[in-house]
Amino acid sequence: MSPTQGSHSDVEDDRSGVEASEDRNPEFQIQKGKRPYVKTAARLAAARANLQKARAAPKEKVYRRTEKRLAAKRANLAKARAARQQELEEIVARLDIVFPL
Repeated sequence: MSPTQGSHSDVEDDRSGVEASEDRNPEFQIQKGKRPYVKTAARLAAARANLQKARAAPKEKVYRRTEKRLAAKRANLAKARAARQQELEEIVARLDIVFPL
């Protein structure tokens, strides 16, 4: 298997490179009380498992209608209507300047 195909050994190779660069580079040391994020094999496996679960969920559940989504939709529509109304008022104001009565 070539390195471009992405195997488990690639993860270990990338990880060893990160650990080696941490030892040599002071930028990777703790700054402002925060540790640098290290992608471990366990974290990658957990993330992949979460993605598989999310993809396996039925679309009816993922895209279901909820009160929160409906409220957000209505709020976005109200904002869009207000923005469009504002644009129209600006156009009318410019036309009144160019073509006075």
